[in-house]
Amino acid sequence: LIDTQRKLLGVSPRLFGRMLLQKDQQDSGPKGKTVAAEVLGVDVETEKSVSLLLDCLVAGQKLLVDDQGVLLGDQLANKLGVKPGDSLIAMGQGAQGSIASAIFTVRGIFHSGDATKDLSLALTSLKNLQDIMGLPGQAHTWIGRLSGPLEAREAKAALQSENPLLTVDSWREKLPQLSQVIDFWDVSQLILI
Repeated sequence: LIDTQRKLLGVSPRLFGRMLLQKDQQDSGPKGKTVAAEVLGVDVETEKSVSLLLDCLVAGQKLLVDDQGVLLGDQLANKLGVKPGDSLIAMGQGAQGSIASAIFTVRGIFHSGDATKDLSLALTSLKNLQDIMGLPGQAHTWIGRLSGPLEAREAKAALQSENPLLTVDSWREKLPQLSQVIDFWDVSQLILI
């Protein structure tokens, strides 16, 4: 990713995978449900520059670089019936239709405050998910952070011109209703002044 104009304060690669998760039967206690989850592979060192997800830990240990463990949203962990130290069986689709499977150790549990993330998100290291899915050295997306949300249009244009082979989307494309509300607010302020 080329950013010669220094529009981004931070940037981090991410890899996404949908997987079915279930508590490993060998662990003590009752077997949990099988639950579909979004497994997000993050670069532990750079993710902190774009989000607070790794700082929302409420139990267990932090995710380490190249960790083969997983952090779970608190509601997802509850639904699966797991706690830090338990094992999870994961099954999904890998690259080119292959089967992606793994056994994760639950390193920790996070609470982001976003009910969707807390109910359906699992975090693991980018390298671990790349290996599981058969996508070495690849990422589905790069997340960037700006100094302010209103810089999105200018930053998008600059980044797109410097990276013509990539698709650059700003939060405005991903959240069009919020964008309209903010634009309306700006206009209403101009009218009131």
